[in-house]
Amino acid sequence: MDLKLRPANPDDERLLWEWVNDPLVRSSALQSGSIEWESHRLWFRRRLDDAECLILIAEISDCIPVGQVRFEWNSDGEAVVDISVDEKFRGLGFGSKILAMSVQALFNQSNALNANAYIKTDNIGSINTFKRAGFTRMETTELEGIRAEHYILSRSDEDRL
Repeated sequence: MDLKLRPANPDDERLLWEWVNDPLVRSSALQSGSIEWESHRLWFRRRLDDAECLILIAEISDCIPVGQVRFEWNSDGEAVVDISVDEKFRGLGFGSKILAMSVQALFNQSNALNANAYIKTDNIGSINTFKRAGFTRMETTELEGIRAEHYILSRSDEDRL
């Protein structure tokens, strides 16, 4: 199947809200509570207008959405990645492909030197997805009171993608 990326737009608001409230996505997130509709709407609109945020939607033929990747710049100027794949497409290898394509887009569209991911230590599926996409494990850290694995892919590693 032909996989393509496009920038998120206002029409993606409900789709992303549904994906973010998927039970598996919530259990994998550092903040695992459900996201209220109004909170999501405000957050999403701010992110679409934020120059330090890039949200990409992955689609297969006939514009069928498969997943999303979001990059946000942290206080150190580093891009931090968040990914989710629609439950209908999990386990089919889309995650690592979407991630690799999105990192290439990040490096093409920004000055980011690295893409960073912070993954709960028990989220083996995501850890494997990031490894398959070329990310390297750095260390175990703690974010918001939760142990997380820090993975990174540097612009200098891009030729491996």
